[in-house]
Amino acid sequence: MKNDYKDDLLSLFDARIRRIAKQVLEEVQKSDIQPELSSDLEVRQFSERLQRIMAKEFVSTKEVALLLNCSAGHVRNLVDKAQKSKASHPIPFFDLDGVTVFPRLKLLEWAKQPKRGLRAVS
Repeated sequence: MKNDYKDDLLSLFDARIRRIAKQVLEEVQKSDIQPELSSDLEVRQFSERLQRIMAKEFVSTKEVALLLNCSAGHVRNLVDKAQKSKASHPIPFFDLDGVTVFPRLKLLEWAKQPKRGLRAVS
């Protein structure tokens, strides 16, 4: 009778271990898929945003920050330096009654120009 009890107990443990292993495998598979989907969504959203920006003649401070891969605060600092004539290569912008906008094509040309103290990278 002891052997039957041990066999039943082992069967229960075996079944429980199989259920746990199956649950862990399902969770691992879900976690592997989720970041990939999230990444694809982020890439698609970023691409769509860039397409909208590139279709405009004038862009906002926030859009310039995205294009230049910097913060909006850095863009505002560049504008401030340009306004105070403290920049050797001032960022191109227009002040439309308190709203700062940037001519996209001139901005992209400006971004390609070597700045003081920096080397051009090809």
